[in-house]
Amino acid sequence: MRIEILYVPGCPNYEPAVERLQAVLVSQSVRAEIRSVPGSKRNGALRPLSSRLAQL
Repeated sequence: MRIEILYVPGCPNYEPAVERLQAVLVSQSVRAEIRSVPGSKRNGALRPLSSRLAQL
């Protein structure tokens, strides 16, 4: 599984959200590639509506 974290640069919730996601994956024995993608680098597609969004 690949998980993309779309975020707004400078968002204070970004790091805690990634840490929580990693903790949940470990607790459930799920292997996944986590990739962080700044909202401004998505070429207009799927821009985050808020400061954090996970796409599986």
